[in-house]
Amino acid sequence: MNNKNKIELILSIIVIILVLVFVFLNKETEFNLYESESEEQQLNNLEQENDELVEDSLLYVYFLDVGQGDCIFVQNENETMLIDAGNNPDGKYVSKYLRKELGIKKIDYLIGTHAHEDHIGGTDIIIQDFDIGTFYMPNKTSENKCYTDVIKYAKEKQIDIVSPNIGTRFNVGNATCEIMTKNDDAEDYNETSIVIEMNFGRQKFLFTGDMETENEESRKWDDIDVLKVAHHGSTYSTSSKFLNEIRPEIAVIMCSKNNDYYYPHEKLIERLEKSGCKDIYVTADEGTILITSDGRKNTVKSLKELSFDGNK
Repeated sequence: MNNKNKIELILSIIVIILVLVFVFLNKETEFNLYESESEEQQLNNLEQENDELVEDSLLYVYFLDVGQGDCIFVQNENETMLIDAGNNPDGKYVSKYLRKELGIKKIDYLIGTHAHEDHIGGTDIIIQDFDIGTFYMPNKTSENKCYTDVIKYAKEKQIDIVSPNIGTRFNVGNATCEIMTKNDDAEDYNETSIVIEMNFGRQKFLFTGDMETENEESRKWDDIDVLKVAHHGSTYSTSSKFLNEIRPEIAVIMCSKNNDYYYPHEKLIERLEKSGCKDIYVTADEGTILITSDGRKNTVKSLKELSFDGNK
């Protein structure tokens, strides 16, 4: 074979290789495009399923103004959850409102986030006045009277107190709730707080009790639409790192006017604003805050006339 034929043969081989490479890359691109479209379609299908699940269904989340304390009432499809019940003097006012104004007879899920009086102080009244389905509270005992009263009345009504595991899931109507963190072994009662993520359609709520930065750093977090700011707006919770991970659009801070702790702290407000949080509501200013969700968007309403602060 002369040199000319050899060169022609080599060129032919190179052309064939280039054609094969082009065909392979083109098919690979088509395959990747197909995969990308498939993932997008899966996401659309999931959102459609969530939309269908909550269609014609409204979720009501009341951040009840109990002054310097927490009390959150959730209702959907005639099922209910109460997260904390404020201080001891607040319990009778919370109970009366739920019974007389909202017509509530049963609390399907009663949550005592941790054994501090400003969270479970009114819980003994709730236990006495309502049928209770499931009662969640950390397995961290206390000698304070509000805690012993809760134990006393739960025993009298033969209500089991359950310390849920992280990852435990339950439904309040069409809203799906999950226990995100809880530490029964922590010395600090705040760190034992039961933290709940609630999903309703495309909306996500995070109820944080008094959790501290140690709890925040214990796991990864989802993007959140509505955040109940931990520990009444203390600067020792709700770190910048945590906020950049959850990126809330709405934040609710539960505290009283002119409280002894200067809550909410200015640094905490600055962190919320820097994280991109669009709306910050404080019960000290707004009174009771009602968020109504259709699963696609949330509507916030201030009910300033509704106060359940028994210390006023």
